[in-house]
Amino acid sequence: MKTLYIVRHAKAVPHSNHDFERTLAERGEKEAGAMGDKLRQREIHPTLILTSPAARTKATADLIAHGIQYDVAAIATDRRLYNAEPDKILRVVRETSAEIESLMIVGHNPGITEFANGIFRTAVTSFPTCGVAGGSVNVQSWKDLKWGSGDQEFFEEPD
Repeated sequence: MKTLYIVRHAKAVPHSNHDFERTLAERGEKEAGAMGDKLRQREIHPTLILTSPAARTKATADLIAHGIQYDVAAIATDRRLYNAEPDKILRVVRETSAEIESLMIVGHNPGITEFANGIFRTAVTSFPTCGVAGGSVNVQSWKDLKWGSGDQEFFEEPD
């Protein structure tokens, strides 16, 4: 069994011509900081945090990492996660080393919600900014991850 945490980035500033560089709004910074505290209280300690390198997802990952006392310098980025569709997210996750027992993915909607709904058998009807779905996936290696192989154990929303 592996553990998977799926995170939608926190609230960002409005759309612009430079979507990749959009930063978190003040509300988003508060959301991500508070979510880090909530996840620390749940004793969430992923082996690896993997995020889209877009400014808003990286900032969300950094703030959550700070809250759960995860080394921000150890956060991995993968350009393929930027605005990725669910199948692409699945391919990226399948490339994760089998040594990683728990993985946190930080991404963008709508792909991240569709990915969560595809992996976990419990559908998330509303995945707000900085929402986190977490649960176990019935695989020994990430390369074996399939749709419907997970059991969602919790869903956290920002306050």
